[in-house]
Amino acid sequence: MHGFLRVGTAVPVIKVANTDYNANKIINLIKQGENLDILVFPELCVTGSTCEGLFGQKQLINLAAGAVLKIMESTKDIDTVIILSAPLNIFNNLLNCRVIILRGKVVAVSPRADLNYEYLKYFKPLNIDREINFFGFATKLISNPVLEINNFTLGFDDRADIKVVMGQEKADVYSIGNNLEGQKAISRLNNSTIIYVSPGFGESTTRGVYSGQSFIVQDGRLCLYGSDFSLQDQIIFTDIDLGLQKLKPSQDAVKLSIGEKQRALKYKVRENPFLPSEGLDTFCESIIKIQVMALAKRVTHINCENLVIGVSGGLDSTIALLICCFTMKRLNKSPKQIYGITMPGFGTSNVTYSNAKKLMQLLGITNDEISIVDSCNQHFKDIGHENHNFDTVFENAQARERSQILFDIANKINGLVVGTGDFTESALGFSTYNGDHISNYNVNANLPKTVIKEVIRHMCSKNYFSSEINKILLDVVGTHISPELLPVSKSGEIAQKTEDIVGPYELNDFYLYYILRHGFPVGKILYLAENAFGGKYSRHQLETVLKSFYKRFAANQFKRNCQTDSPSIFDFSFSAGSFVMPSDADIIF
Repeated sequence: MHGFLRVGTAVPVIKVANTDYNANKIINLIKQGENLDILVFPELCVTGSTCEGLFGQKQLINLAAGAVLKIMESTKDIDTVIILSAPLNIFNNLLNCRVIILRGKVVAVSPRADLNYEYLKYFKPLNIDREINFFGFATKLISNPVLEINNFTLGFDDRADIKVVMGQEKADVYSIGNNLEGQKAISRLNNSTIIYVSPGFGESTTRGVYSGQSFIVQDGRLCLYGSDFSLQDQIIFTDIDLGLQKLKPSQDAVKLSIGEKQRALKYKVRENPFLPSEGLDTFCESIIKIQVMALAKRVTHINCENLVIGVSGGLDSTIALLICCFTMKRLNKSPKQIYGITMPGFGTSNVTYSNAKKLMQLLGITNDEISIVDSCNQHFKDIGHENHNFDTVFENAQARERSQILFDIANKINGLVVGTGDFTESALGFSTYNGDHISNYNVNANLPKTVIKEVIRHMCSKNYFSSEINKILLDVVGTHISPELLPVSKSGEIAQKTEDIVGPYELNDFYLYYILRHGFPVGKILYLAENAFGGKYSRHQLETVLKSFYKRFAANQFKRNCQTDSPSIFDFSFSAGSFVMPSDADIIF
């Protein structure tokens, strides 16, 4: 359902050279995993991978073939792609074969050509593709088979969406941690899923130990890890999302079909897919470095002396201000060359005004306060607009007045106006055209709202600043997000909360990720959202926010077509035409 596939690994406790015992163990594990789509067993699991000289005994090889036949006959009614391994004599050559079985039939046999030194003593590294007769069945002998199963590809090399690795390494000659990290790196590079499994308990310990290591990684992320050095049979499985992968057409693939199984999703969808599943500190540090490097390049290229930024006390302007401070420090410039301007208006709250003033003072930048109330009232008078009519004119005039002030000051002091609008706002079009929509350079334009919060929290946890500044930063993170364009309450509190208008930002960022990076259809996105947010939001709430997102996303492409230069943070963005769509597209929800 919705492109999910259930895959697993099985590590049976074996007896070396006891093929009947091993076959029974394999069959029992297959029956335990019969609700799976793919189940992978370790290297030479039918005989054991440590038979050594026994591989030269015809008796063992004949028994191994019989064990494979027994497994086939026992799985006729099981709609699972089973991948196991056995020594087989084909064309009078002893081959280390990967055997792919579906519904009691061998659909492909793949002799390994990439054998290590120990296996080369016994097996021939055959590289051949042809039809063969296998126990009366016509099947394919393929050196590196690619299976096309329900429109995804599975194989043993990098051509496949799902790559199967049957490890040959012993625990005494490789690092378990390094092996996992290596496979994660390959998975991330190839945008693929890797199912990894190695032999375990029961293998001979005459020369070494196999750990029975097994794990499943997708797109560089660990989905599931088995128990190393277990003394028991082990089967692990999880659901993987094929929609996260870039399907690769393969003309020479062996085409198979498996039925759709009714089952609950065994897959935890993260609430914030923009954040990594591990290494959050490194992730945040990288973002800071990208923003600083980008701004530093622009400053040096245009040879400007100063940075000019509007500081509202809100989330976006706060992180942009901090990036300005880091950048000027890297360029050996004084913080006094940063001109922070707070521009209180009709909707400026006590808390944001106070945080903006204190933060600028504590950071040691040049700061100023310019109220926009009088200039906006004069503007309303000039255009014949009642200043108690709190409509779009009332709101946008304030944003444009603030932008005019910043650009004029920048012209006056040879400065560069640093933009603060973020990725989420750009997707939603939640900015004023020719107002906060523009700047000379924007460090935030490809940074989602929810990620900005995490980066600021990271700065606080790593004590980038004094405890007094950290207190302000955490208060900024905890304050309701607002454009502050409508009059505040009598007590000076925020009267306009953005999430009341567009919906929770965590939902908007969730939808932004899956729409823009993966192009998922509506049904799947809602399915993922229900899994991620559980009882936090009702189906109706999730659907309402998604519908609003689509509507705003489609209607505001014209703003993104002419937005300010900005650095890309992820492998998808609105920068430099990375994502382009017609401004007048009519997206149907």
